[in-house]
Amino acid sequence: MILSSYLEGLIERLQNYLGGLNEVKAGLSFPKGVEKPEELILYEQITELGIPVVAGGIEDQPHIWLVICGVIRHELQVWNATSGAK
Repeated sequence: MILSSYLEGLIERLQNYLGGLNEVKAGLSFPKGVEKPEELILYEQITELGIPVVAGGIEDQPHIWLVICGVIRHELQVWNATSGAK
């Protein structure tokens, strides 16, 4: 899979998930219908535990994981800024 296609899909999955959270927050849908992307789960685990991405060798290709983390971080920042979430 080409990295750019993967990242576009990741952005779409993140935006669908975060949009779903907004719908739940507004009472328009139920939390059961909102599925968190696997990449976001892993990202949250790594950041909450303070695990270094590169130094610990989490991925064989850490430069790709850093790009994925950057995309997730960006989408979360946009969502937090526009939805008032923290």
